[in-house]
Amino acid sequence: MPTLTYLEDSVRDSIEQAEDRLRLLAAARIRLLQSMKGPATQEQYKQFTLLLEAVIQAEDIIKVIAYRYHNQPVNPEGFQNGNNHPSL
Repeated sequence: MPTLTYLEDSVRDSIEQAEDRLRLLAAARIRLLQSMKGPATQEQYKQFTLLLEAVIQAEDIIKVIAYRYHNQPVNPEGFQNGNNHPSL
């Protein structure tokens, strides 16, 4: 069965690729959460929230693809005990 995306191709080849992408997304999540703590207009806060939701969805997609091909959960550094959220 052909794959749909470059992401799926790269994750299929190596679970380390999935871990790398999840680490990048974890860093983006941390930056967004820090930005949301500071002063922001209502529009900026709304944009931060939308971006945070996109990061969470991307993390979930990567985890599903990795599990599909490798039959094991992805656990990159920064994730504790299967927690879906990076430790802050």
